[in-house]
Amino acid sequence: MSTLRCHQDMFSDTAIQLQLVFAQLIQNTHTSALGTMASCATTSTSLTWGGDDFVAVGGKVVLLPIPLGNVDFLVHHIHAFTIHVTVLILLKYILFLFPV
Repeated sequence: MSTLRCHQDMFSDTAIQLQLVFAQLIQNTHTSALGTMASCATTSTSLTWGGDDFVAVGGKVVLLPIPLGNVDFLVHHIHAFTIHVTVLILLKYILFLFPV
């Protein structure tokens, strides 16, 4: 958008927040289901799934849970779009090879 000189249309983390509601729901489910789904598990498999824990080495924070933001929302939609287009192209190719 900056190439087109449309700076007002750019996404940033201070703009209106676009939240991945279902991805956050899955993250929270994974975090809260530790004791229920895997009774032997006492900690999360990865801090990126959420929780309040963090890893500190030498008094410096090394790893924190990753919140989902605008960029994650856009990347998710880009990947979903490309996967759908690829499937449609493959379907069209198959229908072209084997007409009904």
